[in-house]
Amino acid sequence: MIISDKANTEQPPVGTHIAICVSLVDIGTQRREYKGSVKMQRRVRIGWQLPECKRELGDHAGEPFLVTEFFTASLSEKAALRHLLVNWRGREFSPQELVGFNLSAILGKPCLLALNERENGKAGYGGVMNLPKGTPVPQLTGGTQYFSLEPEEYNESIFQNLPDGIKAMIEASPEYQFI
Repeated sequence: MIISDKANTEQPPVGTHIAICVSLVDIGTQRREYKGSVKMQRRVRIGWQLPECKRELGDHAGEPFLVTEFFTASLSEKAALRHLLVNWRGREFSPQELVGFNLSAILGKPCLLALNERENGKAGYGGVMNLPKGTPVPQLTGGTQYFSLEPEEYNESIFQNLPDGIKAMIEASPEYQFI
C-alpha cells in the first residue's frame, strides 16, 4: 500500500465556474478565534453546485461538485458575506435592505464562483460575482436546501439530513438550545 500526504477526496478544478446556490444552513452562534481574540458570532454555511463540473470517481461519479463556505451572518461594512452579496448582485445594498435582508433569496441563484488552491492543496472558495448578461445557466441537479434556527422556520427533518459535523456545530449553538 502506498500512501501520501495528498487528500484522497476528489476535488473540483481550480478556476472560475458557473455555480448555483443550492444550500443555506444557519449554524447558529459559534465561538471564533482570530488573532488571539475570541468572539461569538452567528454563522451560516453557503453551498454552490457546479452543474458543469462533474465528479469522475467513486459512488458519486457523474454528479456535480458541491462547494461550501462558512460566513459570519452580518451585513456590516467589513463583513465577507456583505462583499460576497454585493459582488453577486452587482450592486450595493440600499439602506432599506441593510435593515433586514432575507438571505434565503440567494437559493437557486446562479453566479460565477472562483475556486483557489488552498495551502492544503484543496480547491476552496475564492469569491463570487454575478453572471454576465446572456450567460446560459445550466440546469440544477436536485433541489435546494434551507435550514434555519429561527423557531418559525426550523425543520427537524432537514436538520436530521445534515452532515454529522454540521449537526454537531448547530447543536452546540445557543439558538439550538431554544428549539
